[in-house]
Amino acid sequence: MHICSRPLRLAMALMVSAHTVHGATSAARFELDQSQAFAADTGALLYQEAHWLTWQGDTLVQRFVQYRCPSGEAFASKTVDYRVHPLAPDFHLRDARSGYEEGLRTAGSNRMVFVRRNRESPLTEAEVPGSPSEPPLIADAGFDRFLQEHWQVLLSGEGLPIRFLVPSTQKPIAFKVRPLDSGDPALITVRLSLGAWWGFLAPHIDATYRRTDGRLLQYLGLSNLRDLDGENYNVRIRFGDAASSVDRAALAAASSQPLVSVCPGEMRASERGAP
Repeated sequence: MHICSRPLRLAMALMVSAHTVHGATSAARFELDQSQAFAADTGALLYQEAHWLTWQGDTLVQRFVQYRCPSGEAFASKTVDYRVHPLAPDFHLRDARSGYEEGLRTAGSNRMVFVRRNRESPLTEAEVPGSPSEPPLIADAGFDRFLQEHWQVLLSGEGLPIRFLVPSTQKPIAFKVRPLDSGDPALITVRLSLGAWWGFLAPHIDATYRRTDGRLLQYLGLSNLRDLDGENYNVRIRFGDAASSVDRAALAAASSQPLVSVCPGEMRASERGAP
């Protein structure tokens, strides 16, 4: 079970930042999209997310994510650039609490995946393997664009194979995307699970979208962030009905905000008395 589930747990943590499947049609603009992440078991608020979206026409070109403590301080951030590789965008996640970093960058014709386990560890980097004959490579919030391109296929009930990049393993893993019956005709739930024959044994994540515009309303699964013990949070993330318009100055102010190294009140499992 551990062997089967680990690649899925790591990949699920990356795709949580996808927020909306379909772009708007107005001119270039900036938007702020916010959500809250609750513990899947207790319902306690773990952290908040603020996604600053940069659009050119109806195309999402960049994303800046600020992860905030329940009390509001920013402790982690992520930059995403979709302009060269929309399905597998360049991205860089930094967590100031542990010093953890991960991401993907373009180096000429090569794609390089990198990870730093903590602030005492070196940054390790590797070229992403693959060939054109394989299923498409998806990385981080590129899952958004993949769903956009295949939205009608999913609405029809068909499943799709993908390769999802897991930076901490420094390689893509085979997954399957398939729609589920959400129980509400206005919604569609998409399940991402391991693509191998034993995938039914492994955990999965479920993301629920609004059918009319593909907006993500709820995510249930592992987060892309880790607790003080280095384990990915198991979360239920809830999103609002729409993003709000902001200006460039608001984005600049958010991206220059310093990160705190600890969230008030956050404790390790041993400090909470957990087994």
